[in-house]
Amino acid sequence: MNVHRHKRRKHLRGAVPTPSEHHFKPLAGPDIRLLEIKPGKGAVECRLHHSPMGSSPRYVALSYVWGDASSTQLIKVDGRCFAVTQNLYSGLLRLRAMLARGDIPARTLFWIDAVCVNQRDADEKSAQVPRMGDVYRSAAQVIVWLSTDKSTARIEAEHMREILAPVGEGEWNKLQEARKKGYASAEDDVAILALQLSFDRFVDHPWFSRTWTLQEAVMARESPVFVCGDDDCGASITLDALAEKAEMFRGNTDMPLLRILILRDMVSSHYPVPENSGLSLIWLLRCMCIREASVIQDRVYGCYAIFQALHCNGTPLPTPDYNLPEGQIFADIARLLVQRTGTSFVLNTAMVKRRLKNTPTWASDLRHVYGKLSKELGPSPQDPEHWVRVSDDGRTLSIKAVLVGRCVTVLEPPADCAGDYDLDTVEPRVHELIADFERRMIVPLARNRGGQADDVRRSLLCMDSLLDMYERFLRGTPQRYNVEDIDAFTDLRFLLFERSVFVTETGLVGIAHEDGPCRIGDLIYLRVDDGPICLRKAAPYGAEQYEVIGPIKICERGLRDPADKTFGYVDLI
Repeated sequence: MNVHRHKRRKHLRGAVPTPSEHHFKPLAGPDIRLLEIKPGKGAVECRLHHSPMGSSPRYVALSYVWGDASSTQLIKVDGRCFAVTQNLYSGLLRLRAMLARGDIPARTLFWIDAVCVNQRDADEKSAQVPRMGDVYRSAAQVIVWLSTDKSTARIEAEHMREILAPVGEGEWNKLQEARKKGYASAEDDVAILALQLSFDRFVDHPWFSRTWTLQEAVMARESPVFVCGDDDCGASITLDALAEKAEMFRGNTDMPLLRILILRDMVSSHYPVPENSGLSLIWLLRCMCIREASVIQDRVYGCYAIFQALHCNGTPLPTPDYNLPEGQIFADIARLLVQRTGTSFVLNTAMVKRRLKNTPTWASDLRHVYGKLSKELGPSPQDPEHWVRVSDDGRTLSIKAVLVGRCVTVLEPPADCAGDYDLDTVEPRVHELIADFERRMIVPLARNRGGQADDVRRSLLCMDSLLDMYERFLRGTPQRYNVEDIDAFTDLRFLLFERSVFVTETGLVGIAHEDGPCRIGDLIYLRVDDGPICLRKAAPYGAEQYEVIGPIKICERGLRDPADKTFGYVDLI
């Protein structure tokens, strides 16, 4: 018996397993695959065509969210069954209906990643990823399919129609003018709020938070067209029209939408871009933060085309390779950022809870990019005063820093309130936590400094509103909240419930990030070129090497001053 016959084939993450795998014909060098959707009703039937990128016939590129890989429907591609996600299946039905009505010219071909790229071939994916920008830039049109549950399709389409209301029709423009000129009535305010809710619901769609969709919208030659709803109650709106409507709520509209608009301006050279390619990449990664991807490497690969479009062609990025370990691309990008900027900015994203397997602790998954983006670059490696250096094997980062303390007391956030933001639930615990904060932090510090507890509180809780809220709880004053109090209470909850607070043997007090919690014995270093950071000795014996725990915030301003300190190199592994 051949024991290998019954082994299940391992699929790449993001690929949808099919009952009968399509046998893709290999792509010639310049070719891409384009999809023909056959007319008709019932099951979707398609054909694949190969065509050179530069001389391809007119095609439309589809941008969409893959959705749940376990929820699939069968289509036919070249006569063979092919499974696609439910989201894509509904999009194919809508495209077929648009072709039938003439909304899309007859014989138009489509580029759709799940079908036009062999998702099970890591080598093909690695070769096609660098071409994604050209695919969307060369498309005659980019259609964004905002898939919805059938039960809510009519509602979603209605939200879009409210946003789409043209000049001279509906209430949108009238209300916008009233708001601009300051004469909106109470009735107008109610209508404005209703329209804002429609807008917020629209941009809350998962499409606005995915990695690849950002690039697809930014690189499109013409303004992408958003399509939602089913064939009976569908609606559409261009990104440019959506941007005009967003102006009304510029202060509180969804951030991912604003990033798309800003990046489109940057790619069109209408927006200033940092001249240094390292700073440009940091800026772009910040725009990509908190965006989701089915495959972790796509957090980086998904922004390649935008980076190259930002006039950074002289900076080679690591070649996409889905065969490499997940963490390799992040280590390579971290090293690139260090070498291009000459700074330790990359450490602002490195936290113990975001480590990737077999990756240096000073690299991270780049899910969030924090820290002030300075235009100042570090001294070049040829300068004896340079701030950072990377070892030849790429495993060790040496930074210029000075030790300012060792953690001797650490207050961990209470586990039973993690993620709980309800005021009524949290408030009863605040008295208890403040009492513990006083006993373990304030009183010992006052004793060691030979001062009063009030002085220590004033020093640590440097915002007047936060100090006032803290002291109200300390006195046991009944809480009667107004709007201003809510912000102060949020800051207090952040201090007591979401971060670990530490004290060093030198009396330094600081707050650690939730993804980089410190513990007793950890070391606090001040970097010459950036903020303080928490490190942990990598081994009790041997070389002086350290793990990165995460950036920290030092509460007292005077203790952050690097003047009169002697900096030396510290090795991070």
